[in-house]
Amino acid sequence: MNGGIERLGNLIGEQSASITEASASVEQMVANIRSVASILEKNALTVGQLGASSETGKQGMDRLGELIKQIEQDSAGLLDASKVVQAIASQTNLLAMNAAIEAAHAGDAGRGFAVVANEIRKLAENSGAQGKVIAKTMKTLSSSIRRVAELASGSQEQFHAIYGLAQQVRDQEDVIKHAMQEQSAGSQQVLLATKQMIGITQEVRERSAGIQETSQTIRGQTGQLAALTTEIEGSMAAMAAGTREINQAIMQVKDLGSANTASIDQLNAAVSRFKVD
Repeated sequence: MNGGIERLGNLIGEQSASITEASASVEQMVANIRSVASILEKNALTVGQLGASSETGKQGMDRLGELIKQIEQDSAGLLDASKVVQAIASQTNLLAMNAAIEAAHAGDAGRGFAVVANEIRKLAENSGAQGKVIAKTMKTLSSSIRRVAELASGSQEQFHAIYGLAQQVRDQEDVIKHAMQEQSAGSQQVLLATKQMIGITQEVRERSAGIQETSQTIRGQTGQLAALTTEIEGSMAAMAAGTREINQAIMQVKDLGSANTASIDQLNAAVSRFKVD
């Protein structure tokens, strides 16, 4: 029994050490979870700023794309206007040539008109030449604008992709943050339960120590009881021997009583012989 109680005490001590070690591990885990949660909080701010910046960039690229489209439309309008100018210049040149021919047919009377028609023809030719230069320039500009529009469209798509990724990262951060909060709450409950187990184990350990003390006391009392039992057994043996002697004495007294009765009877018989009438 005492050996079993001692083994129980040792097991309780080992259990207490294991629970204490587990409690330290849980506390370390809780500290790590808090550290990760703090990092997630900082990352959430950074991701929020990234999302805001990407949103601003996306809106800017959207406005830039609209402006480039508007410029492209305007440049197309200018190119059309240049074509109109060239057509007007060509028509004016043709009219000036016809006017010069008519002035030549008029002779001296049409000489002044011929000079004016010639100047108009020169202006028309210059206007036509400038219109061609403008048209060429506008074509080059339109080509450049189209390339810029293509690049802007690609950049716009990239900003949309960046914005989408930023949103995904923020959503994932929220999921991880929520999971870490739940993990932290669960770890706190585990830590509380572990501390309660430590308290209960300490109480059991103290009671086990009390049981060991009580066991030692009982063992001492058992020794005393064994000694008393031995003494009582000796006394009982002595009493049994005394009882046997008493029984023998009683038998002797009984025998003596029987002998005395016989003697008395003999005496009475003898006395009766001497009776006087």
